[in-house]
Amino acid sequence: MLSNKEILEIIKKVRTIEDDYESYTLKESIFNEFLPIINSISKELKTYDFYEEDIFQEASIELLKAINEFDLESKTTFEDYVKTNIRNRVKEVIDDQREVEKISKYISNTLNKIIDTENKLYKTLKRKPKISDVIDKLDMEKDEYNEMKDYAITSLELDNSYKDDKYLISDLVALNNSKNDEPNDSDDEMIESLELSLKTLSDKEKDIITKHFGLYGREKMEIEDLALEYGISYEKMRQIISHIVRKIKMEMEE
Repeated sequence: MLSNKEILEIIKKVRTIEDDYESYTLKESIFNEFLPIINSISKELKTYDFYEEDIFQEASIELLKAINEFDLESKTTFEDYVKTNIRNRVKEVIDDQREVEKISKYISNTLNKIIDTENKLYKTLKRKPKISDVIDKLDMEKDEYNEMKDYAITSLELDNSYKDDKYLISDLVALNNSKNDEPNDSDDEMIESLELSLKTLSDKEKDIITKHFGLYGREKMEIEDLALEYGISYEKMRQIISHIVRKIKMEMEE
């Protein structure tokens, strides 16, 4: 392991050098030095709902940020600074994710109650229930009811956006797998862009998207089957796939 003094010397060079390749090489040398530490922290902090490779990605980003932001005059060693930042960042991401899932679960349960109540009232009243009928039955404030309905509409719009993106990728996969006697330059460029975008994904993301879309001649897997394989809920897997699809599309548009 390099000494703190040696690491700081490399960081100084990184911050002053103009050659991009040399800068990349120097950063890579620091990254390789800290790889055992990153791997160790990734194993230590992994949870049932946050994979080791996700933590590895967050840790790697924090290391690169530290190279740019660490105070070279600090009495804290670069190693201690990096370890602290990585742990704090990963714990923050895990806490944020759990909070989002907790909120999503509450909203989903509340929406289901509203829909169920509306259906029951429709059968009882022989007419479409008014908002007042529903909120009285559920002992719910009108503002909360409206908020839940707004969320439902937003979710539907997001799902429609996801479907549009999903069809784009499905079409490209179909093009890539087809035997086209008259290749189209535009199609070739799009397929190449898709291939490059896939290379930016983590191993887990690549595995999920490859199985879901049936890339490279594989049989397509439905969301529920993937959720079962990864030991997570259907909704969680749907969110992961939606995130990956948008990530691919953004890469392709750059």
